[in-house]
Amino acid sequence: SLEDVFLTIAKKAEADEAKATNQTTIVHLKTGEQVGVLLGQEEWETSLLGTTFQVVWGTDKEGSLMPVSTIEKKTKDKTVTVTCPDGIQAGQNVEVSADGQQFQVTI
Repeated sequence: SLEDVFLTIAKKAEADEAKATNQTTIVHLKTGEQVGVLLGQEEWETSLLGTTFQVVWGTDKEGSLMPVSTIEKKTKDKTVTVTCPDGIQAGQNVEVSADGQQFQVTI
């Protein structure tokens, strides 16, 4: 509908402005964590305690973006032993592959 198109355009404009001005909001995760996220951020993020989540956004009565809920992924702790490549020093990033996933690791 025309209203849905208008709301989509308005949400995108507000999210773009929030990104440009670094405007954040607090999201409450089911784990009890409170996480600051960029207003309108739709990509998956990981909290400091390791909870991977995505925010579902809606609008309030004035049409401003607000977090409606979160989708959270359960992650399992995994220990991986990696041998530091020759020539890599402390503070450098190295790409590590484990179980088909790529990770950036700081030595």
